[in-house]
Amino acid sequence: MRTTRLPVYSLFLILIMLFSFSNLTWSPPVRLLEFPGKNATVESVYRDPASALSHVVISCGHGYHYLAVTDSGEIVHRADFTETFAAYRAVIRGAGDGRGLFLAFNHVVRISSVRTAVTVNFTESSDGGKTWTSPISILRETPSQRKNLEDMLYLPLAGRVFVFFTEYPAFDLRMVTRPAGGIVFSPESVVVKDGVCYGSYRVKANFNLYQSKPIIHLVYKNCSVGNYPMMYTRSSTNGATWTIPRVIEGTDYATHVTNFVSSPTLLLSGGIYIAFTVGRNTPSRLAYSADFGINFSSPVRMSQKNSEPWATHGVAACGGHVVSMCPTVDGNAEYALWNVSEMTPRPQTHPYQGVGRITGAGLDCRTERGRRNVSSFVTVGSRAGGALYFAANAEDAI
Repeated sequence: MRTTRLPVYSLFLILIMLFSFSNLTWSPPVRLLEFPGKNATVESVYRDPASALSHVVISCGHGYHYLAVTDSGEIVHRADFTETFAAYRAVIRGAGDGRGLFLAFNHVVRISSVRTAVTVNFTESSDGGKTWTSPISILRETPSQRKNLEDMLYLPLAGRVFVFFTEYPAFDLRMVTRPAGGIVFSPESVVVKDGVCYGSYRVKANFNLYQSKPIIHLVYKNCSVGNYPMMYTRSSTNGATWTIPRVIEGTDYATHVTNFVSSPTLLLSGGIYIAFTVGRNTPSRLAYSADFGINFSSPVRMSQKNSEPWATHGVAACGGHVVSMCPTVDGNAEYALWNVSEMTPRPQTHPYQGVGRITGAGLDCRTERGRRNVSSFVTVGSRAGGALYFAANAEDAI
């Protein structure tokens, strides 16, 4: 009987891979903020490559709270925006220069004891989060319409901010845009006419550069056909035109409750990860496209337990891999590393056991000096109130 022996260097590489995936060292969780009597949710995390700061926005009660946090968990800047009747859905993005930051959030106005109106407010910082402009409403308001923030992008080469929102009762997906240094946003333009599920977390956007030109990728939930499939479209003209939307196969779950729990996670290798939840009694799922939206894989389980569908999930690309933090219905969370070529999660430990019921998670990730560094933020909630925690880890990059 003939046997095949692996070369010594192959065994060595396998050992390195196993070691690097299992050798996670988390810093102890640090409680950054407390909210007595209120619940809080991580809404958005942006990593500024120039300042090496994580910019975090959370919603809580009647307001939004912004923090700039160092890799060691120190808060260096903070701002509070508390002029809204109810806080849900905020997005922070940056110019990547250590200075320019853009923040959009839902602004809810109480019209009567039973009615509210929803619009989108916008503020920005030109000094890396030290100071912010007074928030302004960037959308046309009418009492009969509700305009719900979905996502926001900043395109560096175009030098423009794009804000995407859904509208009720029209069920359109719309956008407004503005130069980074400008004052006035453009008139509203329709991206997708009719059928788009209204409500936060059902539209997500991201971009990448192809031949030095920005490509905007957009996914949304279609509530007008069949079993409410998820759709994909993109623009190579800075939002002036869009491709004909196409169905992401395997995502028609016959429920409008499906939510995108992170923006499409883009990899420099040409891949897109799309994470979503489907109700309370199912796990989170992940679909992958290796060719930037031409073809998508059948969705796979992202979490082993059933996920918390209204909680934000942390998903980030890092060093050719993807990391995910998924809150689950039992109040815990699952942390995993995904290999681009496998679509199989490698479950790993996280440091938040015992801190409380996890209501939201956000991640940022970067590769430095051969190490994959992850900063994580989770919100926890209970009857006594909520809190925001931070922890970081470093592992050998593959």
